[in-house]
Amino acid sequence: MTMPVGATAHRIRRPWDEVHRVLRPGGQLRFYEHDIDPDPRAARVQRAIDGVHPYVGGGCHVTRDTERAIEDAGFVIGQIRRFRFAPELLSKQAAPKILGVATRSRVTACDEARTPARVTAATAL
Repeated sequence: MTMPVGATAHRIRRPWDEVHRVLRPGGQLRFYEHDIDPDPRAARVQRAIDGVHPYVGGGCHVTRDTERAIEDAGFVIGQIRRFRFAPELLSKQAAPKILGVATRSRVTACDEARTPARVTAATAL
């Protein structure tokens, strides 16, 4: 389960790559994150705010395409719910939220690169 982690990471894909690395193939990632607004006008406002927001919002970038970053890290999103939640005026720029479940792909090129070429019977278990 993750809650707003991608927004404060220096590189958005890094936390999702790390979760993908440690989660077993077929394992599930359950996430609750904020995402860039699907409305182009609201996204423009987010982009304007994002120049300052990380300095006043705990390092949070409001323009991150979190859904895409999760998919790019090798997850398949099976369920996703999009909604707006801004309990206070100052959180309005981060109101677009996504809540969902993604499954780690079975085998990826990254997995193959990390797998030792020689596998013994003891390590294959």
